[in-house]
Amino acid sequence: MDLIKLNGYTPPSPSTFEVNFADVNGEKTQVEDGTTFIEQVRADVPKIKVGWTNLTQEEVEAITSECAQAIVNVNFYYGTMLSAKCTCSDRSLKLKAIDNNNVTYWNLSFTLEG
Repeated sequence: MDLIKLNGYTPPSPSTFEVNFADVNGEKTQVEDGTTFIEQVRADVPKIKVGWTNLTQEEVEAITSECAQAIVNVNFYYGTMLSAKCTCSDRSLKLKAIDNNNVTYWNLSFTLEG
């Protein structure tokens, strides 16, 4: 099963995958009787944390080229497949190993926020 697609590209199955939904709130005001009013700007905004281990250089290049765009069209699994327009942040790329044939293996992770 595909957990995530980035602009239509299906990367290898991730090693870590976490989806959270949060509300984006604006101004919070309190009136004299103690009642608090919170202006909700957007509800159920997805935040997707995804990571891979042991990626080849070609796989890293394919995934990072999709995330280099200002807006990433993401299809992701949350009980069913959902879609969102996201930005990519908190990117991390770490060299894991170099084998005897000089093939590199990488750990890659980032956060997609709707």
